[in-house]
Amino acid sequence: MGMVKRDIDKGRRMADVIDYGSTAALKTALRSLHKLKLGAEQGCPTAQAILIDLKTALGEYQSEKARGRAAVTERQKEAIVLHLIDDRSIQETAELLGVDPTAISHRVSSGLKRIVQFLQTGRAAS
Repeated sequence: MGMVKRDIDKGRRMADVIDYGSTAALKTALRSLHKLKLGAEQGCPTAQAILIDLKTALGEYQSEKARGRAAVTERQKEAIVLHLIDDRSIQETAELLGVDPTAISHRVSSGLKRIVQFLQTGRAAS
């Protein structure tokens, strides 16, 4: 099972750092997004590349790879940002968005699957 290694800032190849086919590794990378931003600002090419991939998948960067579409829906993005990136609980995220906690779990799970597909194929799900 692929996991994000702790030495992201050593400039290793992305394939050595993150397994884009693993939702567990993707969750860890999203939870580490703030650290990745710091690494990218300090010039770490691996952190920069991972950050670009994740932001492209979330629709924050437009690229030819993304073909003008985010890998996730706006609802999925909101849930992922609040729960994984901003480190809020499922319950707190649900309250902020005014939906049931089960809906948040589903949005995060389905969003992660769509991001994995996007990162592996370069195409957003239809």
